[in-house]
Amino acid sequence: ELKDQLGQHQFSLLDTTQLYRESLDKIVRDRIVPVMANARKKRVRPYIYTILGLVGLFLVWLIYLGSRPLPEVIYQQGMEDLSLATTRSDSIKAFKKVKQAADRGDESAIYTMGAAFYYGQGLEQDYDKALYWFEKAKEAGSVGAYYHLGLMSLYGYGVPKNESKGVEYLEFAGEHGIDYAALAYCELGKHAAEWNEFTKAAQYYHQGLALLENTSDAAACGYELGKLS
Repeated sequence: ELKDQLGQHQFSLLDTTQLYRESLDKIVRDRIVPVMANARKKRVRPYIYTILGLVGLFLVWLIYLGSRPLPEVIYQQGMEDLSLATTRSDSIKAFKKVKQAADRGDESAIYTMGAAFYYGQGLEQDYDKALYWFEKAKEAGSVGAYYHLGLMSLYGYGVPKNESKGVEYLEFAGEHGIDYAALAYCELGKHAAEWNEFTKAAQYYHQGLALLENTSDAAACGYELGKLS
């Protein structure tokens, strides 16, 4: 069902792009070309040709921009290719599309690049590159980026260890996130317990459990809470 929805969305975007391109083609064919032809007949001054030529080039440039797939379409194609990948070579090709979308500013693609390098899934693990993409995603307000940057700072994954910064990022993820909020709270609870701040640790664990409900992560979080008793 999700693939069908993505496919419909992609068709809609591509269809809009095609209509945009056809409209500009029509403007050039029906407006610019006749004007230039008429100007020749009337022996208009040469600089008029220059102006019309520049207008024509500008419209051609707009046609080129309109014919390029939108970043979100490229990202969807890359993720679909990734889901069908059976070899590392397939994954690398799929991530080329994801990176292309990320380079053009697609926020989901930017975060996905960071996660791929962080976990080493589909791409070779590289914390430096993960940091680069997560920082870009953080600038766009990605809660997932805050969560992962928090882990990197808290434990020194690819960056100098900075526990206060790690806690700050994880607390932000806990307060503003949905998918990563519970995990952030459980990680904060673990960190507080290591510093013998058991009251604060219990508070974090309870916040995490309230969001996780019945999942394997909830069991792990509950286990850590039980150790405090």
